[in-house]
Amino acid sequence: MANPFVFAASPNQSGLVYDMIEVTTIDSTDNEAANNIAIVLYIETGGDVVFLNVDGNERTVTVPDFHTLTCSVKRVKSTGTTATGIHALVVSDMATITHKQGDTLEWVISLTEGGSAVDISDWSIRAQIRQNDTLIATLTTTVTNASGGVFNLTATATSTDSWAAGNHSCDIEFTDNTNDVFSTETFTVTIIEDISHD
Repeated sequence: MANPFVFAASPNQSGLVYDMIEVTTIDSTDNEAANNIAIVLYIETGGDVVFLNVDGNERTVTVPDFHTLTCSVKRVKSTGTTATGIHALVVSDMATITHKQGDTLEWVISLTEGGSAVDISDWSIRAQIRQNDTLIATLTTTVTNASGGVFNLTATATSTDSWAAGNHSCDIEFTDNTNDVFSTETFTVTIIEDISHD
């Protein structure tokens, strides 16, 4: 089971949700779909929820109806689980992102906390790609929905055409409206050589 928490914005660990999956409880195998780990369980009918976290530790939590349980979850067990209508908000392993030279780069990012959008009005956001601390690129940041926590990080095709092939490091730094600063974990951007070009 891949670990997405290496990329999650600190202290927020729920900014990379890409799908909600209905959970079928099972004791023997991980059930959040291949290479996924849930960061939130949404439970329609309350009761006990028995699950394994990302480290494989078993937890039992009693929750009410229509409850949002925020924790890493790779398996919801059938034995002991009485809650029903369980849905998993999942993320995939984003420790490495691949991009080809000469292609337009556009990442659409949604910042959430506890399953709710973080209002990024009046925030400053920046992201840089570096190789051994040498600056490769500063990505362009465009907030598209401040109250919904949505922003884009982009670079033009002309810009990426000059990026050296290989593995580079990147993170995203946030300065909120109270001047608190926090960053995502460092992740890898692998630049691949462009084959079709002038």
